[in-house]
Amino acid sequence: MSIELTAFGAGFIPICLLVMGNLDRLLCLTLLASAFEAASVLNITLGGISFGVQPAYFSGGLLCLFMALGYLTSPALKVKPQVVRVAFPLILFVGYAIISSFLLPRLFQGAVSVWPQRLEPNAPFAVLLAPSSGNTTQALYLLLSLGIFICALLRCLHNPRLAATLLKTYLLCSLIVVLLAFWQLAARTTGLPYPSEFLYSNPTYAMLSNANVGGLPRLSGPMTEAAGLAYFLSGTLYTCSWLFMVGERRRLFTTGLLSLTAVLLALTTSTTGYSVAAIGVVFAFLFAVGAGKTAVQRSMLVFGGCLLALLAAIYFVPLLSPRAYEAALSVVDETVSKGQSQSYEDRTSKDIDSLFLVLHTYGLGAGWGSVRASSLFSTLVGATGVWGIWLLMWFAARVYRLVKDLPPRSSLDPVVLMVSQSLIASLIGILVAALISGPNLTYAGFWINLGGVVGLALWSNTNRPRKRVPIGSEPLLSTPAMPNARR
Repeated sequence: MSIELTAFGAGFIPICLLVMGNLDRLLCLTLLASAFEAASVLNITLGGISFGVQPAYFSGGLLCLFMALGYLTSPALKVKPQVVRVAFPLILFVGYAIISSFLLPRLFQGAVSVWPQRLEPNAPFAVLLAPSSGNTTQALYLLLSLGIFICALLRCLHNPRLAATLLKTYLLCSLIVVLLAFWQLAARTTGLPYPSEFLYSNPTYAMLSNANVGGLPRLSGPMTEAAGLAYFLSGTLYTCSWLFMVGERRRLFTTGLLSLTAVLLALTTSTTGYSVAAIGVVFAFLFAVGAGKTAVQRSMLVFGGCLLALLAAIYFVPLLSPRAYEAALSVVDETVSKGQSQSYEDRTSKDIDSLFLVLHTYGLGAGWGSVRASSLFSTLVGATGVWGIWLLMWFAARVYRLVKDLPPRSSLDPVVLMVSQSLIASLIGILVAALISGPNLTYAGFWINLGGVVGLALWSNTNRPRKRVPIGSEPLLSTPAMPNARR
């Protein structure tokens, strides 16, 4: 066994040590670190298998450790029954997934074929089920994700001001990703230096940062591939669109980030990005129709701004890459006529094989970490079976009921309402991208935002303000003055 400290880890670990005395700052640091998916803090080699520790999971692990020690050693800190009630289905799912990762690959070993987490270069695509390192690593990722979710929930329930800070941190995290992606574009087209070794130091993933489509560089930013960048930006696109349409006062930052995100999604030449943007247009029209004339006008401004940004990209990008039009048109053509492409056939085969695993494993699945389909739903069905899907649906129903029971708009603090809705918009964007082409939900930012939504909803339902507060009386990006919040 060997452990190697990377250049990213040499800078990131001291920052963790500086902020670990403040759990709220450590949580925000974890959200900020989720932008660097392809980086590694520590590279560990065990039994000939190398894997890296992502920055978000390193700081998130410290957060879980310190909070667990605090609740175990301090009698004054107690987990409220509402928290246990909401998180109970998810805890059961994680418990079932961890047990299945060790039991089911051995129970059905050699009886079914699966698409594993890692594909060998010269091996057949589907292999016979057998225990692998993917079962252990994916179980650890899921356990850390649960811990990060609970930590974010408890911190936001204890201090509801933190939810607004998380939203600001998420937007800052998105801005960092966007700037790094444009830096990568400039580096690949003009030869500028780019910190590839610093950002792509995780041996767990196959780095596709140098891929091209028709002579146009496929941008991945600090992610492992273009689809990963589109997956990340989906939440940003939905969040910024929502903030603009509901009339958030400080629109310069959110509008600029929205425009840059739309351009970057187009430059990724990723089917995921194009599909998410198209679905987002449908969501925005539905919201605008139901919200009235003002929302319609704002949605038109959003579409107009994004259209201008895309037109600017269409004009300037060919100057950097003459074949940019051909690359974009080829991706659009493949997106529209997916049924005729080899990629579509491979992805469909993965999904169908994963779904049929339920029949061959008596509804139990092949075990967590044994299956990697092309979309989240197929992976969940193939890995955890009917029981895992039922537990997740139970958890989703609990969260939906909790958010639905928020106090009326007339009695709810406007900052609480806007922050919670913005975080929900980010979750919807990420989930839409995952259902299209995301085989897992190991992105730490998703779980932090989900914990912020649940924690803020629990706090709002137990601290209903009696005084009517006018909606839109305070901008989001200022320091919120929430009633009954601990100062």
